[in-house]
Order: sequence, then C-alpha cells, then structure tokens
Amino acid sequence: MRTGHGRSVFPSTVSVNQARMHPDYSPSLPPSRGAKTARKTVACSVLPFFLVLAGCAVGPDYVRPQIDVPVAYKEPGLWKTAEPGQIDNNQRWWEAYGDPVLNDLIAQADAANQNIRFAEAQYRQAQAAAQAARAGFWPT
Repeated sequence: MRTGHGRSVFPSTVSVNQARMHPDYSPSLPPSRGAKTARKTVACSVLPFFLVLAGCAVGPDYVRPQIDVPVAYKEPGLWKTAEPGQIDNNQRWWEAYGDPVLNDLIAQADAANQNIRFAEAQYRQAQAAAQAARAGFWPT
C-alpha cells in the first residue's frame, strides 16, 4: 500500500500476501484493460448514433422558391422525325459549318494522322524484325 508521497506503509520485507491481510490494506487498483476497452466500445458505438440523430434534426420550414415556368416549349409544332442519310468518309462534312478555324484544325489532324500511320508502320516493321530474330530459338 502506498501513501500520497510514493512511500509504502509496509516495510520491504513484508510479502504481498501479508500486506493484503493487513487491516489498512485497500486495493485501489486501476480499472482493468477490459473495462477501458468496454468504455471505448460503448463510446464509439453511441457517438455515431447521436451524430445520425443530429442529422435528422428538422430545420426551418422549407419554402418552395417561386419560378416563372413557361406554359409551353419555345419550339413550334410536334417532334420532327430524323432522316438519316448515307455517310461518306470522303465527303468534307465539316465545311457545312462554314468555320475556317474548324477547317484548319481538320487539316492539321489529317497531317498528324499521316505521322501516326507512319509511326504505326515503323512499329509493325520492328515487330516483324523481332519475330524473325526470335525464330531461331524454335526448333525447325
């Protein structure tokens, strides 16, 4: 047993069992690890409950905003049925927009596309050369 200043009431020659039998002995042990864990578990399970409950709190009454809604759509008449036509890849469809910037971008893309085709051809040629080099490893 200890006093407030860290000194034991019992001499150092007294065993633990003898100290427990002394009338001044009072076991003031700290809570066990299980009790601490149980308190933490309860706190961790109760806290989310109260957070969810606080999220359900009702605020001020909702008032729907006033919006001017037109009576009808601005497009006249009924729906128009689509009339798809044949697509021709050689046709310059983008020129129908009359946009010189778009025309310039398409021309740049066509030039870059040729570079991509050239790079693809080089890649295929390198693959073929590698396969030919590896052919010697296989039995004939």
